[in-house]
Amino acid sequence: MSYDYNIALDLEWTPVFSNDVPEGMYEEIIEIGAVKLGEDGEELGSFSEFVKPSYASGITRKVRRITGIRDGDLANAKPLEEVLAKLREWIGDGKVRMITWDSTDRAQILCECEAKGIEPGLPKRWLDLQRLYPRLMGTRRRQVSLGEAADWCGIAKAAKTDKSGAFAHHFDDVEGAPVVEEAPLCMTCRVVDMLAVGNFHNYVLEPV
Repeated sequence: MSYDYNIALDLEWTPVFSNDVPEGMYEEIIEIGAVKLGEDGEELGSFSEFVKPSYASGITRKVRRITGIRDGDLANAKPLEEVLAKLREWIGDGKVRMITWDSTDRAQILCECEAKGIEPGLPKRWLDLQRLYPRLMGTRRRQVSLGEAADWCGIAKAAKTDKSGAFAHHFDDVEGAPVVEEAPLCMTCRVVDMLAVGNFHNYVLEPV
């Protein structure tokens, strides 16, 4: 079956520790990211929105470490119902398939929407790429992690691999800062002040 386009979807969420949370909901979505892909796999657009949780009192340290998302990032975020409406508008009409890595993203959307009385309104056809991946790669393993799949595709983890040679770069003459040569704009700045706002920091920079 062919599709007008595919939507590769990825969610981030944080645990909920509250006595008031609806039964069966243990996490809340804090970010929705998606990429729209054409018939030949070409990228047609992207979507990224933070989501304001209704029950979670804050982002746990573990989630901050894994995702880089902090409480301050959600200060002006919209609730899930509004972000899903924006996502549906961005997806548009046509024959669409949603693609995720494992089934947890879809399960989280369905569970959280049911708990909050929200109609997701997303396409009905979903593909779990993690389940399909071993067969595509000709391995007998039943399950492969996303990190392993990335390694197999030549996308090495930065934590284990020096990626400084991935882009042509040089060091500027002022502060010796690395400058990526393909970047359309590079500006060398010096940190002149740091302002603590809640659980995150704002840095005041001065061009040099």
